[in-house]
Amino acid sequence: MTLCMRKNLKEDWLMVKVSLIKNDKLSNVQNITGFAPVIGYEPWALRTIESVKQSLVDGQPILIRIHSALSYPTDSDRNTAKLDMESHAVLIIGYDDFKQEFDILDPWRVDWNGSKGGLSTIKYEALPIVCVNATAEKSTRCSLIQKKVAVYTDKFYNTSVSIDFGFYVPKGYIIDQKQSKFTEFDVTASYTLNGSVFTYHNIIRGEWWVGQTAKMEIPIGKDISEEVDVHFAVSSKLVGERPYHYEDIIKFEFNEMVDVTSSSQHKYKQEFDLNKVVV
Repeated sequence: MTLCMRKNLKEDWLMVKVSLIKNDKLSNVQNITGFAPVIGYEPWALRTIESVKQSLVDGQPILIRIHSALSYPTDSDRNTAKLDMESHAVLIIGYDDFKQEFDILDPWRVDWNGSKGGLSTIKYEALPIVCVNATAEKSTRCSLIQKKVAVYTDKFYNTSVSIDFGFYVPKGYIIDQKQSKFTEFDVTASYTLNGSVFTYHNIIRGEWWVGQTAKMEIPIGKDISEEVDVHFAVSSKLVGERPYHYEDIIKFEFNEMVDVTSSSQHKYKQEFDLNKVVV
């Protein structure tokens, strides 16, 4: 749910409250097996708040580590200073400018004797204090692989779909920008056209860091006069070097309606911005 407030009649909308809970309209991505994390960094508290808020507006939840101190029980009752060195992961899923606080999703369940199980909040001013990295915001954007889909029809009425894949790029600085990369995208497109079923498969390989995109062109057909529902199945390889070398396969699927009617065939470009995530 997203609420907005008008600054005045001549200015744009100002986002004052954003929540990613139960928002099923932000993405058409299904059957996701993993996220493509990106770590943001801001050395100043005010920039931290705005960076986190911007990512939430973009539909990206934020993973942070907070000081657990004695708020969460352990197997044994250890009231020592070392316990405060431990950290606890929570997910920032929304914000409220009226209340000056972030909404967080806490995995520590109430039936585990955690007093903050489920949903809770963190005040803006407390964010740089309760975070483990108190002097600098270092938070992970838990985002889907970003995709941008465009439909092209050339002067000979050949229609194709162009897809860009890449990382989500948050506002501000990025930690380890050259430590994570995609090295492969394996894409299968299936659709029905004029009563016949078509399948297109292609694999592209390379190195795409944070901020770079891999592009793939998929031919659909010629002289198309109907809407075509295309199903995409994507398998990608993610390689990282921190905190150690790892390789991961992230898979996801989505459907895209290719609308090429007689009135729109001469349009050279029709873009869809689909870079949102659902929690």
